[in-house]
Amino acid sequence: KKIGEYFDGDLSGKTIALWGLAFKPNTDDMRAASSRTLMEALWEAGASVRAFDPVAHEEARRIYGDRADLHLCAHAEEALDGADALAVVTEWIEFRSPDFDEIREKLTYPAIFDGRNIYDPNVVANAGLTMFKSVAILGAGSVGMSHAFSQPHDGYTLCGLSESNVTAGVQGGWDQKFDVWDTFIVGGSPDV
Repeated sequence: KKIGEYFDGDLSGKTIALWGLAFKPNTDDMRAASSRTLMEALWEAGASVRAFDPVAHEEARRIYGDRADLHLCAHAEEALDGADALAVVTEWIEFRSPDFDEIREKLTYPAIFDGRNIYDPNVVANAGLTMFKSVAILGAGSVGMSHAFSQPHDGYTLCGLSESNVTAGVQGGWDQKFDVWDTFIVGGSPDV
């Protein structure tokens, strides 16, 4: 959702570099991977994906076959070629210290959607990139599962968000299913 908002709701013809396909590092398992949800939403919106994963690229090819809107890349840097923005979906160790100057130079729009909070927002900003972070809330009381909420780095700060806050919010009517690309604003209503 944040990617679509960044592009004013028009992803048609856009190309998103995606780092990470597996649901976690050190596996090729994509059964419950957020990359699948993200890629399918991007395709539905008319975007294409240039994806890299150190292990799961063959699993992605098995699941999706050959598609014109999916290019599986041999290296993370290759995924940036011709991309409009970058989404980091799996926290592989090789994604932790990228060359942010190279990322800025290669992307058409200087935007990183950090779905795993692996980057220091100040370092990213100093490289001239806009960063959208996510904040994971684990074991949120009556929610009973992980929820991840994302926000732009320069937006509201999620200070002091506790399990009881999330439980109270859910009990107060925020019963929508959130995923890593939704927005949550402390003290306000969710942007769904």
